[in-house]
Amino acid sequence: MENNDRTIRCEIEIIKVTLLPVEKALIVKKLTGKGAENIWYCLKGTDKVVLVNASGRTFDWPEGCDYLWSGVRPALQFLCSDGGTFAEGDRFRMAGHTFTVVSKGLALCDELIFHKPLTLTEVKAAELPADSPEVTPDEKDKFDFCKKFPQDNPCTIEGIDKILLQWIEKVKIRATATDRKNIVEIVK
Repeated sequence: MENNDRTIRCEIEIIKVTLLPVEKALIVKKLTGKGAENIWYCLKGTDKVVLVNASGRTFDWPEGCDYLWSGVRPALQFLCSDGGTFAEGDRFRMAGHTFTVVSKGLALCDELIFHKPLTLTEVKAAELPADSPEVTPDEKDKFDFCKKFPQDNPCTIEGIDKILLQWIEKVKIRATATDRKNIVEIVK
């Protein structure tokens, strides 16, 4: 850890940039009192994206709702490479964003890095088989497009991975196998 001009910096190695596991969503609300004011995504298991509200609870699509504003809050799996440690609730700044440590080696971005109006059709395309009877004739074209191009659907793992990769490149986070070291500024 380094202390220049009363600013404490340390080096972390980012192992992976992902979504927060759904089991940790309620902890985030308890730890920080924060959480996006909108709906955001969490990871359920290894292959499903679920919607989480500002209270940290997952929910089903509201009846009669055509779209919801939703977004991505990256989670960083990391190691302290210079001997420093972080406790739950500690915060640090990196790449223009503030992150809160949720558990050992896992920190969540305090704000959304991506948001858009999410449609029920996108949710259905991520969850239902291509020939699902739940898809109405009005939804069919968009549903088929979302099925054909899952990387462009923010309700799929492929879509989230694309969003996170674009963000990593934009803010210049080092998270590759050859260079994972990032300097962070600790927030007091």
